[in-house]
Parts: sequence; structure tokens; C-alpha cells
Amino acid sequence: MRKKNAFLAAAVIGALPLLMLMQQRLMPRNNPAAPPHLMLRQDQKLLWATEDGLIYNRFYARNVAYAAGFYAARGEHVKAQKWFQLGAAEFRYPSVMLLYGDYHLYSRKYRAARRWYELARSHALQDRQAQFLHVLTKRIDFLDSLEKKGAKK
Repeated sequence: MRKKNAFLAAAVIGALPLLMLMQQRLMPRNNPAAPPHLMLRQDQKLLWATEDGLIYNRFYARNVAYAAGFYAARGEHVKAQKWFQLGAAEFRYPSVMLLYGDYHLYSRKYRAARRWYELARSHALQDRQAQFLHVLTKRIDFLDSLEKKGAKK
């Protein structure tokens, strides 16, 4: 009985590597196509905008706005909000504040839109940007008219 169990155990131990070898030999040899490189699937302009947008300089405000707009257009609103908050709240770019106000206006959050418009107006007054102030007053007037229409209903 002992001899029989020893041969059975040796056969099982020897059969496992043999079965694994047979499985490898009998598997189909269709190799999947190599996945394209990650950089080829990325939007290069977005990649540069997100890298340059993290630099604190007014020249790079357009990169912050591009990244926020890109993510908002794709429907990734959490990422878009984070980029808007980086540019508007952290770096205090008036142009990004204006865009963030427009973003809130589009979402019908009129109080938040007014807050960002007023903050952009104060920064534009400090920097003496007359043309930017003109654009802001038009947006604020438009917001006032929307709020009046909402109050009448």
C-alpha cells in the first residue's frame, strides 16, 4: 500500500509540470497588436496647457483657461472646476475669473457668477484695464437683466 501511494504521489508531482507544458504548447499563438504609445493618444495641446498652466504667471492664464474649457466641453466638470479654481482663486487671473463667472452663468448659478464678475472687476480696476472693464460691465448688465427676468416670473 505504501509503495502504491508513493508512486501515485510521484505521478501527480510529475504530471503537474507536464500538464502546464502541454497547456502552453496547445494555446493559440495569436499575439495581440501592440498598444499605441500613450503620448500618441494624448492631446498634445492639452498636455502642454496643463504643464504650463501650473506656472504662476499671467502669460500662462490662457493655458489654465484652455484646460478648464477643454474639460468642461468633455463633460468632466469636476476637473474643469479645479482648473477654474486654480486660475481664479489661487492665481487670481481676472480673465479666468471672467470665464469662471461665465461657467456659473451657464449653470444658472447667478450669485456665484456675480461674485466672480465683481472680483474680476476689482482686479481689472487695480490693473487699469479699460477694455476688460468694458467687457465686464456688459456681462454684469446681462446678469442683471437675467435676474430681473427671473424675478418677474
